[in-house]
Amino acid sequence: MEEIALTQTAQKVLLFLLKKDGVPAKVLVEEGGVNNTPLIRALQELEQLGLVTEKREENVIPRRRLIFLTEKGKKVAEKLREINEIIKA
Repeated sequence: MEEIALTQTAQKVLLFLLKKDGVPAKVLVEEGGVNNTPLIRALQELEQLGLVTEKREENVIPRRRLIFLTEKGKKVAEKLREINEIIKA
């Protein structure tokens, strides 16, 4: 089994998307409590790991890139949530 280490920002992104998937990066900054520069790095990291994907909105001007969890990303985010619940208990 491959072991991966995720930054705190990447973990925040995964947990936020688990609650509210398919949002622009601006929403992650405004509602997710993530700063812009670390967010860009985290999104690149998560995309390389196959945990998130970006899609462009077609019927909106200007087109926005929406960020979605992949199936693999959902599994990882759910595990993170479980771990957080154990820690808080």
